[in-house]
Amino acid sequence: MTELLTPPVIKGLSDRLSEKRKSAALDIERLVREKVEKNEFGDIKEVIIILQKEFTLSTNPNSRKGGLMGLAATAIALGKACIGMHLPELVPPILACFQDQDPRVRYSACESLYNTVKISRSSSLVFFNPTFDGLSRLIADNDSNVRYGAEMLDKLVKDIVTESPHFDLDLFIPLIRTHIYSLNHYVRQFVVSWVMLLDQIPDIHMYVHLPEFLDGLITILGDANKEISKMAEACLGEFLKEIKAETIKDVRFQDMTNVIVIHARDERQIIQLTALEWMKTFLEMAGPPMLPFTANILSAILPCLSYEADKRAVKNVAMEVNQLLKLLITPDNDIAPDSEISLKSTLPKKERAEDNNAQEKKDGEDTIVDTSPLNLVSVLEVLMKHMEHKSQAVRTEALQAQGTRMEALHWLLWLHQQLPRRTYLLVNQLFPSLMNLLSDNSDKVVTLDLTVVKMFSTSQVHVIDDNSKLTPYFRQFLMQLLNLFHTNRRLLETRGSFIIRQLCVLLDAHQVYITMAGILLEEENFEFASLMVQALNMILFTAKELLDLRLELRDLATTESWELFSSLYHCWCHNPVATVALCLLSQNYDHASQLIDYFGNIEITSGFLQEVDKLVQLLESPIFTFLRLQLLDPHSHSQLVRSLYGLLMLLPQSSAFSTLQHRLSCIPTLLATQPSRSLTVAERPIPPTLKFDSLLQHFQLMQTKHYKANKKHVAELLTNVCNS
Repeated sequence: MTELLTPPVIKGLSDRLSEKRKSAALDIERLVREKVEKNEFGDIKEVIIILQKEFTLSTNPNSRKGGLMGLAATAIALGKACIGMHLPELVPPILACFQDQDPRVRYSACESLYNTVKISRSSSLVFFNPTFDGLSRLIADNDSNVRYGAEMLDKLVKDIVTESPHFDLDLFIPLIRTHIYSLNHYVRQFVVSWVMLLDQIPDIHMYVHLPEFLDGLITILGDANKEISKMAEACLGEFLKEIKAETIKDVRFQDMTNVIVIHARDERQIIQLTALEWMKTFLEMAGPPMLPFTANILSAILPCLSYEADKRAVKNVAMEVNQLLKLLITPDNDIAPDSEISLKSTLPKKERAEDNNAQEKKDGEDTIVDTSPLNLVSVLEVLMKHMEHKSQAVRTEALQAQGTRMEALHWLLWLHQQLPRRTYLLVNQLFPSLMNLLSDNSDKVVTLDLTVVKMFSTSQVHVIDDNSKLTPYFRQFLMQLLNLFHTNRRLLETRGSFIIRQLCVLLDAHQVYITMAGILLEEENFEFASLMVQALNMILFTAKELLDLRLELRDLATTESWELFSSLYHCWCHNPVATVALCLLSQNYDHASQLIDYFGNIEITSGFLQEVDKLVQLLESPIFTFLRLQLLDPHSHSQLVRSLYGLLMLLPQSSAFSTLQHRLSCIPTLLATQPSRSLTVAERPIPPTLKFDSLLQHFQLMQTKHYKANKKHVAELLTNVCNS
């Protein structure tokens, strides 16, 4: 060591005074210059090795600082012409000191590398990655001097990268991806500044590598430091402008979409809004290639549609994204009409059997595989999840989520409009969610839910009844609806009337009532059947939506109307008072009188009398104006008068009794007028297949069944009490 470095130089490099270390470094600089002039590069290499081993690795911090000064002096002396060959010996020991425990040594390392890089310029880019990695630590150093030194070095390196045509971006991207997830404010600022710098260089296309670090860049948007957040926002804004200006083939939309979707679910508004803006751009530019991401995008935007005024901007962009996504789904994505799909197992049994029979006739044909980019099953799963979005929450919270549930239902309507065959094959999976949504607090949601039901019930994809234009799902839905009312009596009490009325508006009221009557006729729970008939009867008599149905039953002018009466009658026998009301509405007064006579054989309970009370109130309503006017001609309507007197005899002394008695008391005073006889309802043509004697027998049989069922129920209750 003494042969190249004199004792004063060696001593000076380890001195605690900075001036003496600088003086020794100047001596080394002069020595190296002499060696360069003499082309004695071996000696120069030996000097570098001495500085590394004897000084930068010393336990004495002053020696380490002196060694770093000596290395910088060597680099300066080598000059631009000769430094390149010695960089492998010069740079590594300096970088190693970046991790020194002494902040003064770390600062000296920054200073030493600064001087080295300043001389070597683009040649130093060979060590860019370890330099960047070291700077990412020093930029967040606890010591302000070290941070300052790192900032100066960082600026110099940026200048060199900007002017160099040989920067290897592919090697740099992994570093960005690693450090962009740092939680340190300084490191985040450092990384973003580098991304912005490289993006500004014309020959470097950073947007090509954007999928590698987009996630971290959006994450930095949420930094508590407003300055760093603004930097990230500006950086993302520039990238978005570039993406809009580039051709579609150069932008990796699909590689970035899932990242965007994840951040679109973020609760922080700035991140969510930015992600949605990017999503909007992707849909506008990429178009159909975005279809595979439909389910993920929907899962992100649907909750946004329920946001209030504080997130109005997010909601507005989400609405735009939602509309763009819908436009990507076209009939081209539907399955061919004659395609055979494995999903047919979701069809109702009867329809599935028809399909199986058809398949037997097509032996030897290949099954068509659905290769559509749209995963409809996943989309429907997302829609079902969001159809239940806070649907069971308290009213205020449920109303806040109304927009999400409404749009999920609108999506079902849109999917069926664009992809009727594919959607229809999956309807069985949707029914549970559609049924649950009927208990929603919002009338708008329930109405739209029923609109979706109507869509599947009348779908032209698989109509099995050419007369009614209804699919198998119509009956299936009504069966599930009645089952829902059976298990949730509160729903029947609070929302049952609204649901049934809306169904009758959306679908054919005639078919709704006939189908429900047929289902209830087979109901084994007589108590529920009676309750349901009572509810349907009250809706029939009071709902303005069922005016046409009431007129059809009142006039019974066609064979179809008599069939309606017969269907309802057989079911209405579950409830005696409702049966009488049906006969009074249909002007079958003779039969009504016979039924009331039979009431003497029925157990009269308080509930029974309450129903009679309600019937009397109905008789005083505008619905039965025609009946009250018929009392003006008691001779032609003697059985009507007898029926009303029969009801009067059933009632205890009550307000209903007084009301009906007062009404009937008006009849004798009119007998003296001797009105002319008019056409009576008895003269209406009755289909030969309709036998009132058979109807009466059915009524009596049904009452017997109810009596036995009640008796059995009481016995079971007593047994349970005894056993307990």
